[in-house]
Amino acid sequence: MLPQYKKEHPEYKLLQSQILQDVLRRLDRAYKNFFEKRAKYRKFKDKYHYTSITLPQCEAKRNFGEEGYVYIKNMGHIKIKAHKEYDPSKVKP
Repeated sequence: MLPQYKKEHPEYKLLQSQILQDVLRRLDRAYKNFFEKRAKYRKFKDKYHYTSITLPQCEAKRNFGEEGYVYIKNMGHIKIKAHKEYDPSKVKP
């Protein structure tokens, strides 16, 4: 259903499909947990709820532009939270 949804909503064509697939995986897991009585009913979460994204095949793993940001194709600069000091040149692809 995702390809059809992307045709109807062209703004989602710019995003990598794996990001959208991960969001759907999270939603599916939440509903399964609800129906198996392991969680409460899902509540609406705004766009600031999740602080992580999954990029399994990202070519921008070493593309640290400004400090505190990573550049991802079609998305631009995304702010990152670094919980420890690190050297961006030593990040492995």
